[in-house]
Amino acid sequence: MQICDIDLRVRCEVAGLPGQDGPVSAIAYSPDGELFALACGWWDEPATVLILNSRSWRGTKQIEVHLNQIGALAFGRSSLLITGSADRSVAFHRLKSDDDPTFRNVPSPIQVLALNPNRDQLAVAAGNQVHLWSLDPLRQFPSNDDRVCRGHKGEVRAVSFSPDGRLLASVGKDGSLRFWDAASGTEKSVLDPGLGGLRAVTFAPDGLTVVAGGDSGKIAIVDVDT
Repeated sequence: MQICDIDLRVRCEVAGLPGQDGPVSAIAYSPDGELFALACGWWDEPATVLILNSRSWRGTKQIEVHLNQIGALAFGRSSLLITGSADRSVAFHRLKSDDDPTFRNVPSPIQVLALNPNRDQLAVAAGNQVHLWSLDPLRQFPSNDDRVCRGHKGEVRAVSFSPDGRLLASVGKDGSLRFWDAASGTEKSVLDPGLGGLRAVTFAPDGLTVVAGGDSGKIAIVDVDT
């Protein structure tokens, strides 16, 4: 496979932000591009999330609710920010409200958060499991359901929903690529590409191909039969 060089004209600025302390552990844009969230902090210490206006890069809000480093951020609808932490909690913040965040706990530190294309289902990778939660269509807070995808023998490092939201792909430290029915959490198939630990996975826009990569420096290109 040949990779072509592309001449990109980019502008790079380095910004120090008031309230930022420690390494940056997660970043995310809101769906409309108006807000940018940045999580920072040290392991085993309380973490901070800074909410910035993406045009001015000035802070609009600072969130300090987690007792350990934040590993993942995701924006839902209606200015909803979701934070997942090593303190084993997921917090749902309504940024245009003064209401306290809603919390849900899981048994293990959280590595990954991912929303389906409709932003009405959340995948939470924690330890060697993936939790699937439905989100209330109006308030965007989680319902009480918890469909758990079990099968990985090591830490889950990445997940990806298919473009139609029907499938979830997950990869992890055990080197396996697993496919789950997003509605039920049932495992549909499992593949070992032989690349060792896997760290990244994504669906193609047409949903017919999945690409995974990890520790070996190589990628697996997998055809998906839906």
